[in-house]
Amino acid sequence: MSLLLELANKYGSDKGSRPDLRTSFGDHLYTNVYEELFEHRRKEPLNILEIGLEKTGTSLEAPSLSMWREYFPEAIIFGYDCRDFSGFKQYNTFTFKGDQSKITDLENFAATMCNNLDIVIDDGSHISKDQQISLGTLFKYMNTNGLYIIEDLCWQPSPDFPKTADVLRNFITTKKIQSSFLSLNICEYLNENIKNVEIRKPGGCEMGVIIKK
Repeated sequence: MSLLLELANKYGSDKGSRPDLRTSFGDHLYTNVYEELFEHRRKEPLNILEIGLEKTGTSLEAPSLSMWREYFPEAIIFGYDCRDFSGFKQYNTFTFKGDQSKITDLENFAATMCNNLDIVIDDGSHISKDQQISLGTLFKYMNTNGLYIIEDLCWQPSPDFPKTADVLRNFITTKKIQSSFLSLNICEYLNENIKNVEIRKPGGCEMGVIIKK
């Protein structure tokens, strides 16, 4: 068992394989992909943002932030959620209350908390529009070779189109981001600055991995 999988299960993150957190899609097992992507950078002083912190527990708990804290000892960890997690306390970890569908909230996060991100993990609403607005807004604040990851592409509750999974697959084929949720200028910026896109499915649901040039 990988270290990240152990930590996910230890803290109760659904990114691992705990039976009590299993969904209709089965185990997510995202930690298997994360171990591959992150292991060589574990001891670096990274800036890491996770969107979406805890769906069922209290705002005093943020399992994935606890997992990242132990895995990345030198990193600064940021959490972004529509609920107030200011009561959650751990070393070098900061939370921000905001709506990921609102550009003003996302820009305010960058202005007040961090504008040079190394890793972004979107585990928020899972709504395609929200995912694409977050990507379009935050990607310019990512460092070179930064990783922007969107979880749960298999479960997108809104009927809005285009679906994020389709947008990412289209980029793999055409090298172009096409989204009615984003302005032409933002799409052009993404097209010019995305180095690579991969769709991974380590467990029951897909995730998108986007690398910045």
